[in-house]
Amino acid sequence: RLGRRETLEKGGGNVGKVKKSGSRNEDLPTIPIGSGCVAQVYKARLRTSHGLHPAGTSVAVKVQHPHILEKVCLDFYIMNKFASILEYIPYLNLDYLSMKDSVDQFRDIMLPQLDLRVEAHNLKRFRRDFEGETQIAFPEPLVDLTSREVLVEKFVE
Repeated sequence: RLGRRETLEKGGGNVGKVKKSGSRNEDLPTIPIGSGCVAQVYKARLRTSHGLHPAGTSVAVKVQHPHILEKVCLDFYIMNKFASILEYIPYLNLDYLSMKDSVDQFRDIMLPQLDLRVEAHNLKRFRRDFEGETQIAFPEPLVDLTSREVLVEKFVE
């Protein structure tokens, strides 16, 4: 089982190309600048140039919480069983709601979203679709540094 640091080191593949922002050492970031239900975000800098981005470019590194996929899968398993039980109780007459089918559909939509490569792809599409808009901006993902568990994108102030 991997912790957040091991996920960053293993899952990011090339994430070793980033260093902690404001630090002289080459350690990975340790203090998050934001946290959500599936991941934490760290501010870092590229150690080496990457594409058009020179070394030192500020990036945001989004790292999934450890074991989040297993936890979400367990949640869906429990919701599915609970829905099945409720639909099975005849006097509740809930089978018309198709709760189990709703849970399955929700699962099928949500599980792919845990792959941060999908988020990187969506960011690229949003950037393309909103190109030229001056009042909206989407961060540029660094796809080659992104994995299922780690997303690296140019930091937006």
